[in-house]
Amino acid sequence: ASIMATLNTTDGGNTWNNYNSFLIGTSNINGVEFESPSYVYLYGYSSFNNSTYRCIWKSPDRGQSWTFYTVGNSAIDSITSVSCIMFEDNLKGFAAKADSSLWMTADGGSSWAQIYKASSRIYSIINVENSNIIFCLGGKGLIAKINFEPTIVIKEKSEDINKVYFYGNFINENKGYLLEYYSSLDRFYTTFENVTGISEGEQMISSFTLSQNYPNP
Repeated sequence: ASIMATLNTTDGGNTWNNYNSFLIGTSNINGVEFESPSYVYLYGYSSFNNSTYRCIWKSPDRGQSWTFYTVGNSAIDSITSVSCIMFEDNLKGFAAKADSSLWMTADGGSSWAQIYKASSRIYSIINVENSNIIFCLGGKGLIAKINFEPTIVIKEKSEDINKVYFYGNFINENKGYLLEYYSSLDRFYTTFENVTGISEGEQMISSFTLSQNYPNP
């Protein structure tokens, strides 16, 4: 089994500290998200007690201590890997899983609620600054606009099935930039406007509940 280290620097990369020993079990990290200079989130999978868990880790102190969380409400939820995460602050965050589901937490990852099931896999979650809106980008031309407060409203648009959106950035809720990936392996940037026009497959959730995840060793 392989172990991937997490390194921390406080001087612009001149020196690095290895805090991997604070992670539980044999940990394989797929990505990292910084919510603030101190709060760090990782996602990947961890092996301990003869089991493998797809999960996230949270550190409030730049990696000197970590808390392990499964994205979901039961042990079976740990079977599905986490594709990407995005946190608005120390408490509110989102995680997309390989089964095209999107989950939301309001307590820093201790509990999660599924708020969306996309038509294809989500590869990126992008927030719009100073708003209650996020965008999910993914396979088969997936663009989903989600307003998560005061009620959850989801508008999904799937374009050319040969397109895969891996990343993007949004100036506001109506204008953004996408990184497209075609089946021909060509990559290029494109822009689009009037995102509010995406209305196919609109969903509205009037309420949701958060439940304690499992396991949380």
